Amino acid sequence: MKWTLSRKYLNLMLKVDAIAAIAAARRVFKNVELANALGLSETVVSKYYHGISIPATQTAKNILNLLLSDGFVKKYVSRIMSEYGWDLNKVFTEPTFQQYVALYFKYKVISGLAGSILDKLLTLPDYSLNIAAFLSSWFNVPVILAVEEPAIIGYESKAHLALRKGDTVVTVHSVLNNEVADHFSYFISTYELRHILALTIVLMDEESVANKLKKTKIINILP
Repeated sequence: MKWTLSRKYLNLMLKVDAIAAIAAARRVFKNVELANALGLSETVVSKYYHGISIPATQTAKNILNLLLSDGFVKKYVSRIMSEYGWDLNKVFTEPTFQQYVALYFKYKVISGLAGSILDKLLTLPDYSLNIAAFLSSWFNVPVILAVEEPAIIGYESKAHLALRKGDTVVTVHSVLNNEVADHFSYFISTYELRHILALTIVLMDEESVANKLKKTKIINILP
């Protein structure tokens, strides 16, 4: 789809997302911490959190600029990882964590598209599928599983039927390492896709992965 929005829709989206970001951030940050970071009173932040009031457009932008900034998101992820003893299985199944990370990636995709067309989201049938599902709903594009055989009912996993030569795709990963990069490089080259972004929570083998995905911008939260 071509990502173009009316001003009214965009302003509404910003306000809703700002409240969602506050709600997710409250999972690991105290209200007073958020208030101090945002330069707002605790009462105002609490009202946004409980849906009693809605931020003005510029306030919503300010909230998102801070709560979805790279540094703040890394701090959020580090805190929740520490809470679970860095057990990725537990962290990646935390609903609030999934929503917050997906929201962060959403604005990275919007920035990366810059008005161009996004055709498909490409992912694996693992924890990254939850993040991809959020993005699929927001951007109204299908999620394609990068596997040769059907894996999950309701998701298109017959890649040879779902992908078309020249499709612009964004890949979504929970962990992106050498093995995963090799797997997706195969799909990208086989189907001659335009791979504009690789979104991952954890990036491993950074130099090697970057070399395998040379023409793709990699967005990672950790390290």
